[in-house]
Amino acid sequence: MKQILLAILLVFLCAFDVSAQRGITNKKKKPTNLWSVGVGGGARVNLMKITHLSSYLEVDQWSRCGCVASAFVSREFFDGFLGVRPQVSYVSRGGMYFCWKSYGWTISKDYEVRIRYIDFRMPLILNLVGSSSRSRIVPYVYATPIFGKTVGGYISLDGSVFMGSVTDDKLRVTKANVAERYFGAGAGIGAKYKFEINRKEFFIGFEALYDYGFTNTYGKQERDGKSIDVGHLVDYENVPLKGKRSFTGVEMQVTFGMPFDFNFHRREKPQTTRSVRNL
Repeated sequence: MKQILLAILLVFLCAFDVSAQRGITNKKKKPTNLWSVGVGGGARVNLMKITHLSSYLEVDQWSRCGCVASAFVSREFFDGFLGVRPQVSYVSRGGMYFCWKSYGWTISKDYEVRIRYIDFRMPLILNLVGSSSRSRIVPYVYATPIFGKTVGGYISLDGSVFMGSVTDDKLRVTKANVAERYFGAGAGIGAKYKFEINRKEFFIGFEALYDYGFTNTYGKQERDGKSIDVGHLVDYENVPLKGKRSFTGVEMQVTFGMPFDFNFHRREKPQTTRSVRNL
């Protein structure tokens, strides 16, 4: 009698367990993407601005193309409407000035700056569509402070005189001619397309950012008058520079993100129970 009651109890418990498992399996889970990791990359259009230019020069400001590559972690709040995205970026900044002056013959020179930075950014993101809407396309706007550190580059002066020549200069970036730190701010817009893989949310996006630099990128020795500006673009030499060289730019990136805790579900093996006859 005890064996029969035990067998009935075991059968009941097995049936309850199977029905519970089916209930959990059939319940549609809402994908969540609170924590994500991702990468991005694209192009950047750079501009350089220099103040206190020499009065004897005629100057045209030219843009220069660079690159940007990023790695980030993002976190969303308030039904996905608000997000933060700590980000590390590799950025190429700079610009070019074409200068000339005519003295019966024409003197021209190209002053070009290309500097590589590692940036730390903290974008604050406002998504225009929340997670509960289940929309696959999410447009957003964002803003971020930018803290950069110089990691390389060069400054060049390509001079020429018609009916003559001028020696060209190309200097590597050092503490003497470029400030080590960069501070700026950025604002941008973007959109991402969300898709699911095994009930996990991934996304592919596109965004554009305007970067405005506040830093005077002249090196300390140039500002102190211990080193001459290689471009000779200012009205004073061998004295502390009063002018400013700053950068701005527009970045366009394609991004890809995936859940931070993504782990593909494995197909569960069917559960087996002992036969009642073997009890």
